[in-house]
Amino acid sequence: MDGWPDFQRKPTLSEQQNLTQLIEHYLGFILLPERIGEDGGVKTDAPMHILDQLAIRTHDKSGIIPENEGEDVVRLDYQDTYKSLTQHFPDYSYYSAVLDINDAVKDDNLAAADPLDDLADIAVDLAAVIAVSEKYGEAAGQYAFVESYRIHWGYHLRQLQVYLHCQMTGC
Repeated sequence: MDGWPDFQRKPTLSEQQNLTQLIEHYLGFILLPERIGEDGGVKTDAPMHILDQLAIRTHDKSGIIPENEGEDVVRLDYQDTYKSLTQHFPDYSYYSAVLDINDAVKDDNLAAADPLDDLADIAVDLAAVIAVSEKYGEAAGQYAFVESYRIHWGYHLRQLQVYLHCQMTGC
């Protein structure tokens, strides 16, 4: 069809946002006070958009395992990050969550989840991805991004997306 994009064509590198820039955009949005609206609040659709971009980027499996994979990299401090988020997102409150989605529905499988904890866990893991990229190269950073999504921050991201969706739609 005329005017439709070619869905079979993979985007060129110039069309994709650099992974480090995408992560810095997320970190800047949640941690820098100048990103917050004049009324002190933040629009729900703004973090949703950034989370969507991060989720989409996890489908890029072009990364490589860094040679010194076990070496530590500098990480954000979780407690400091969380404290900052309480000031930037004062309207975010606990939401209902399921402890193990694969378990049968039962009362002892329900919990309260914290969107600020979700934001903080994602931030700490993504800052580590930048450190891996800087230390071992962009391909190693992409690998760390996808793997850390798979084993940790992806669950936080998906729960947070549902929470924000319900904040936007009233579900």
